[in-house]
Amino acid sequence: MGHWNLWVGWIRLVGGLCASLVGAALSGCTTVATYSDRRFPTETLLGEKFAVVLQQHEECRAGDCRDTSIGEAENEFSACLANAASREVPGLMAVAGTEFRRLALGEAVGGQPPRTPAELMQLLHDTEFRQRINATRLRYVVVLSVVTSEASLEQRFSRGHYGTWGIGNEWKRTSKLSATVVDLKEARESGLLLAGSSGKPGLLLPVVLVVPLPPVPLFAATESAACESLGRAVARFLSQRDT
Repeated sequence: MGHWNLWVGWIRLVGGLCASLVGAALSGCTTVATYSDRRFPTETLLGEKFAVVLQQHEECRAGDCRDTSIGEAENEFSACLANAASREVPGLMAVAGTEFRRLALGEAVGGQPPRTPAELMQLLHDTEFRQRINATRLRYVVVLSVVTSEASLEQRFSRGHYGTWGIGNEWKRTSKLSATVVDLKEARESGLLLAGSSGKPGLLLPVVLVVPLPPVPLFAATESAACESLGRAVARFLSQRDT
């Protein structure tokens, strides 16, 4: 029994040391910054909503960029922005891009749906579109663009405590989100908001003295972090709490 307790104690000690090593590797791995440029005043009256439309979702690796499928990504970013906005300003209501097109456009617009501020502004000249907008209480459309890039692979060395260390690979991941706020009632672009997040995902191999342990993946959810920050900024912008 004494040997067993010694073995369990050793496992706990090694686990704690490795946790501190991984914690050191993870510390400060993701940073976020936001910026807003207000052009016109905004307001959200009781019952008014804003919609989220994804214009672009681009991923770049080693200089090779490609557009991803917008449909699924739009639902994810819509939910992220809506949840963050409602936590920042309770009662602020949002709808996804698919729901916006169903409510506001119906069957009136065929082919490629509008996804840019210019296309939305052009639609505001259509009487039927304006009538649908008024009936649905949709006030704003947040047109979102997302670009995520990953730099080349780098090797790293991390030092822990009491003989723990680790080696691994990492790369820099950066996500840039921009949101143009279109006021459907006033037929104008109210402003531009930006959010950027960077981090270093990778793979770390912990070592205790000379004994290697299973590799630990290091994550940097830059898109989620930037989206969460942008959602809070959008809520403050629409409710004029950013001034």
